[in-house]
Amino acid sequence: MLYIEIGDIDRFDSIEKLVACAGPDPQVEQSGDQVSEKGISKRGNRYIRSYMDA
Repeated sequence: MLYIEIGDIDRFDSIEKLVACAGPDPQVEQSGDQVSEKGISKRGNRYIRSYMDA
Protein backbone atom coordinates (compact mmCIF):
# COMPACT_ATOMS: atom_id res chain seq x y z
CA MET A 1 0.00 0.00 0.00
CA LEU A 2 2.78 2.44 0.90
CA TYR A 3 4.75 1.67 -2.24
CA ILE A 4 1.71 2.34 -4.41
CA GLU A 5 1.08 5.74 -2.78
CA ILE A 6 4.71 6.90 -2.50
CA GLY A 7 6.20 5.31 -5.61
CA ASP A 8 9.96 5.36 -6.11
CA ILE A 9 11.58 6.83 -2.97
CA ASP A 10 14.70 7.73 -4.94
CA ARG A 11 12.81 10.72 -6.35
CA PHE A 12 13.09 12.45 -2.94
CA ASP A 13 16.26 14.40 -2.17
CA SER A 14 15.96 13.91 1.59
CA ILE A 15 13.99 12.05 4.24
CA GLU A 16 12.32 15.35 5.17
CA LYS A 17 10.85 15.62 1.66
CA LEU A 18 9.63 12.02 1.80
CA VAL A 19 7.95 12.67 5.17
CA ALA A 20 6.37 15.88 3.84
CA CYS A 21 4.88 13.93 0.93
CA ALA A 22 3.67 11.00 3.03
CA GLY A 23 2.57 12.98 6.09
CA PRO A 24 3.42 10.64 8.99
CA ASP A 25 5.17 13.42 10.88
CA PRO A 26 3.88 14.09 14.40
CA GLN A 27 2.01 17.31 15.09
CA VAL A 28 3.82 19.14 17.90
CA GLU A 29 2.33 21.88 20.05
CA GLN A 30 4.60 24.06 22.13
CA SER A 31 3.71 26.58 24.80
CA GLY A 32 6.57 28.05 26.76
CA ASP A 33 8.69 25.19 28.06
CA GLN A 34 5.96 22.58 27.57
CA VAL A 35 5.96 20.50 24.37
CA SER A 36 3.30 17.92 23.52
CA GLU A 37 2.66 15.69 20.51
CA LYS A 38 -0.88 15.71 19.14
CA GLY A 39 -0.73 12.73 16.76
CA ILE A 40 -0.11 12.59 13.02
CA SER A 41 -0.32 15.92 11.18
CA LYS A 42 -2.84 16.47 8.39
CA ARG A 43 -0.15 17.30 5.84
CA GLY A 44 0.76 14.95 3.03
CA ASN A 45 -1.05 11.96 1.58
CA ARG A 46 -4.35 11.23 3.36
CA TYR A 47 -4.37 7.56 2.33
CA ILE A 48 -0.95 6.95 3.91
CA ARG A 49 -2.03 8.78 7.09
CA SER A 50 -5.19 6.68 7.41
CA TYR A 51 -3.22 3.48 6.83
CA MET A 52 -0.62 4.39 9.47
CA ASP A 53 -3.22 5.60 11.96
CA ALA A 54 -5.20 2.32 11.81
